[in-house]
Amino acid sequence: MVPQATPPDVPVQATPLREVARGVAWLVGTAAAVRFVETLIGRSPLGAAIAGAVIVDLAMTRAGVRWDNREQRQSTRSRIGRDIAVGAVVACVLVAVPLLLCLVAGSASVAMGSISSVLVFGLLRGAAVAVRDEILYRGLPLLVAKRAGIRQFWAIGYAGVLGTAPLLLADRFCPEALVAVTLQGALSAMLWAQTNAAWASISAHAVWFYLAGAGLRGSVLDVAWTSGRLAENSGICGIPAMSTIAVSIWLLVLISKKRLKFSEEPYGQAAS
Repeated sequence: MVPQATPPDVPVQATPLREVARGVAWLVGTAAAVRFVETLIGRSPLGAAIAGAVIVDLAMTRAGVRWDNREQRQSTRSRIGRDIAVGAVVACVLVAVPLLLCLVAGSASVAMGSISSVLVFGLLRGAAVAVRDEILYRGLPLLVAKRAGIRQFWAIGYAGVLGTAPLLLADRFCPEALVAVTLQGALSAMLWAQTNAAWASISAHAVWFYLAGAGLRGSVLDVAWTSGRLAENSGICGIPAMSTIAVSIWLLVLISKKRLKFSEEPYGQAAS
């Protein structure tokens, strides 16, 4: 009896459902690893943020998420610098406009802060948190949507909802904080899609995190709130949160009017 030849291995055909399932697995596994390491590190917010950023970057690189998806000739230093500047301007608008509205409404008073070493630590933590959250909650959903053939509109909305995950782990938060964080996540995802790179998204998140946090608590300005509060996390509430929601919607409409430009592999490559 002649033995039959073993058929060659046939690669599994990628399907939209399979791509979504793989994306969910990467998301849940990476988020769990980050949470575990942050718990081990304990009371060092800067150390936890840096460790989380490193873990996410390594995992998402393996998953196929890239910081810059443009062709090499398009990804110049000047363009990267422009993306970073755009993100910083978006974040400044998100902080400055609500603050001004609160000052006019009498729900806040402001005094000059004092620049110290807090500035450096605040910027470092903001950058680490931005890298961690933007790559995991914005870059991965956009990549999965591209591979699965999901419309970009839904991917951006999903990325916005995912951004509320850290908020849900907080002890308490107000409803408007949930809406504000969702819209800011969608705005970051739209910045990533618009520029086809992570620079603007990460810059916006980092600058927002610093300005709305340490920046308004004495590092740049010392703001006293009489109604609500503008903060970088679950602490945002009241009139400042409602103002942030309105500004976020305006920025989303403004950015969505621009034509999105993609390369052949807009959101990354398949993992090897």
